[in-house]
Amino acid sequence: EIEMSSRLETVLVHGAAGAQGSAIVRAALARGAHVRVLLRPGRANPFGSSVDVVRGDLADRESLDRASLGVDKVVLTMPLPSPTI
Repeated sequence: EIEMSSRLETVLVHGAAGAQGSAIVRAALARGAHVRVLLRPGRANPFGSSVDVVRGDLADRESLDRASLGVDKVVLTMPLPSPTI
C-alpha cells in the first residue's frame, strides 16, 4: 500500500505573468497545487487571490529566499536568447 501525503504541493513559478508561465500556473492550480509566483514590483498579478505573490527579481537574493521558503518545486520560465547569425 502506498501512503500519500495530504499536504498540498507548493510550486514556485517565476515568469508567471508571461504566456508560458501563466499556462504553468493555471495547470498547477488545476491539479490542486498551492502556487506561489515571483513577480517584479509593479507587475500586475493576473491570478488574483488564487496564488501567493512574492515581489522581487531573480537578481535579488532576498526575494528569492522569501519566495522559495517551503517550496517543493520551482519552475523558471525565461526566453531563450536570440541566435546570432
